[in-house]
Amino acid sequence: HLAERFAATVVPASLRPGAAACIAEHRRRGHDVVLVSASLALYLEPIASRVGDIDAILSTRLAVDDGAFTGELDGANCRGPEKASRLRSWLTDGGLDGATLWAYGDSEGDRELLAAHPDDTFDRAGYARVLSWAGRYEESIAEFRRAAVADSTNLETRLGLARVRSWAGDLPGAAIEYRRILRANPSYGDAWL
Repeated sequence: HLAERFAATVVPASLRPGAAACIAEHRRRGHDVVLVSASLALYLEPIASRVGDIDAILSTRLAVDDGAFTGELDGANCRGPEKASRLRSWLTDGGLDGATLWAYGDSEGDRELLAAHPDDTFDRAGYARVLSWAGRYEESIAEFRRAAVADSTNLETRLGLARVRSWAGDLPGAAIEYRRILRANPSYGDAWL
């Protein structure tokens, strides 16, 4: 199947570093994981099965008539406002209105989705992670710092800042962040190198 072969090629070559680990961490915490994308469901489904345990895929679908693609879309393109609309519908249908959301995105088409948080706040640490996956370390560090100022007790934000500083080659800065984490909680195992 062509979509399966495409997924086998795309996942190893273009998946953002840390994306699978991020999905696994959300799973470990008992979160639902939903993939919302303008990409075609035809190949997102096999990609999602390779990435991790995904609860739902909300994406652009191709119209099919009598077993053949028509060349048209089945519904709207899942981009921009459509992403937020589909996620809201999925949450409502699942009885999850008001749920805490963690959203990640890397394009202009994700803006409305990223703004879909119930309290209209932006998940700075989540955005910082996305920036780091794109190799935009300085921007990522700045966002992690803003997130750390907003919630100085959040050790996971500090850990993210430490990791990105190390990836950016700032080992002394990373060591400072790791020490801050261990001073706040000496048993915080994720901070041990």
